[in-house]
Amino acid sequence: MISSTAAGSTVSTPMMSSTASGSTASTPMMSSTAAGSTASTPMMSSTSAGATVSTVATPAETTASTIATPAVATSTAASTKTPVEALLTAISSEGCTETLLCAQEPASCDPSVTTCYFVSAQQTEGLNFGFSLSGESEGYIAVALSTDSSLGGGDITYICANNEGSFEFIGASLNNSALIRQTVTVNSVKGLINGATIQCTFTATIPDATTRAVSTSYSLAIVTGTLSSTGVLGNPVARVQTQVLDLSDASSSTSILTTVATTTVTTTTVATSAVANSGRPTHLALSQALLIILGSMGLALL
Repeated sequence: MISSTAAGSTVSTPMMSSTASGSTASTPMMSSTAAGSTASTPMMSSTSAGATVSTVATPAETTASTIATPAVATSTAASTKTPVEALLTAISSEGCTETLLCAQEPASCDPSVTTCYFVSAQQTEGLNFGFSLSGESEGYIAVALSTDSSLGGGDITYICANNEGSFEFIGASLNNSALIRQTVTVNSVKGLINGATIQCTFTATIPDATTRAVSTSYSLAIVTGTLSSTGVLGNPVARVQTQVLDLSDASSSTSILTTVATTTVTTTTVATSAVANSGRPTHLALSQALLIILGSMGLALL
């Protein structure tokens, strides 16, 4: 049925063919080949009794293997900023010595009424504490935890900062005079910026004070400093520091509070040395003046 071949070619396309007994038939259908070529497309042949038919299976259609083009790797750097919410209620000193361990300067000040440096801690469970922090700073205010009352030995520090008018929470380690950003375990962070006043609350899992008999024994320090437009934390200035105390004992609040000079953490000893040495030039000047006077009196007698 509609078969055409060029000279010298052989075509066999069986399609719906039937043969009588002892005969062989092939009905080509819609096949065409070029000269010298051979084509065979066997399909649905049938024979009557005694006929011999060779049925060749049609090769399965070749399925092209599709090689997936690797997707272009794209990644968006995860934000390192701690999620914060707005602080809607002003921090208060209510509950100090009863349910809250508090440190403040001036002593017994209430940050909901007046401007002062204030920090409170309240144990919720084990090493988990709720903190409240308030004070004035153009950059940041922070609370540092020290196991030895000496700041700068890798003390974990929780920072509430004014980042160009927006509140930002930062975790850090205080090493000597440098605050090095690091991840801290905190949640439920709330903050408020009101002019130069910064207030914040948060819950934190503090490190185990392994150097102390009580795992929650720490010295609390309130420090302030600057925050540059590029996020660089300035050297901290100590405002308040307590002796080492058990943060879980609210009754130990103000009785052992120690205030410190408002100098940077690492310049305290330097400043002390400067004061101690400042007397030497004065003594030297007085000795020289006395010698001049005695010399003048001797010349007058001559």
